[in-house]
Amino acid sequence: MPPADDPFSASRDTLVILDHLSGYHRGTRDTLMADDVKIGSSADVDIHFPAAKVPTVAPIHAHLYKADNGFHIRASENTTVLVNDKAINDTHLFTGDLIQLGDDGPLLRFRLYQEAKRSYKSVREAVTDCIDCAKKESKNPIGRTIALLRGIPAQMPQLSPLTRVIMLGLMGAYQGSLQAEKAGMSIRNASTGYGSRLAFKCL
Repeated sequence: MPPADDPFSASRDTLVILDHLSGYHRGTRDTLMADDVKIGSSADVDIHFPAAKVPTVAPIHAHLYKADNGFHIRASENTTVLVNDKAINDTHLFTGDLIQLGDDGPLLRFRLYQEAKRSYKSVREAVTDCIDCAKKESKNPIGRTIALLRGIPAQMPQLSPLTRVIMLGLMGAYQGSLQAEKAGMSIRNASTGYGSRLAFKCL
């Protein structure tokens, strides 16, 4: 049985979401409406990954199903499913769990929201998703930083319109400050160079 503070058990109106953090569907999210959801590359699954684009995903790679007043994930035979970096056969899911379809396959985030009408990520969730993707993409700090910066644009559409405006404003202000600082350095360097030439002529 799920713990008492499991958000799914708090309300029947809980929204069940799968956020695609990497791979073919990166930057999108699926709302789970059925009690049994099939994930794979077969044409008749609920969450479909094209076999030509995502060869690591099997025709029916995994099942997400409702049980014990919560959701479980079950790996199909001869497939690999990781939950929080641990290979599983069948396990209960909790909000925030990180799912990977295959050792090098797509990353998905399982989320539960008590607000049934919620359709946007919080900034904290978006940042967490970027960080986890970066950790998977690279093992060294520089590579992770590049992956983190590359992942930010993919998160923007999943933020609320107001949050996007604020984030874009902050990014614009930061870029403007960098340009102003660069321009200031150029002026200072030019002034220093002119002063040096003038002093040389006086000598």
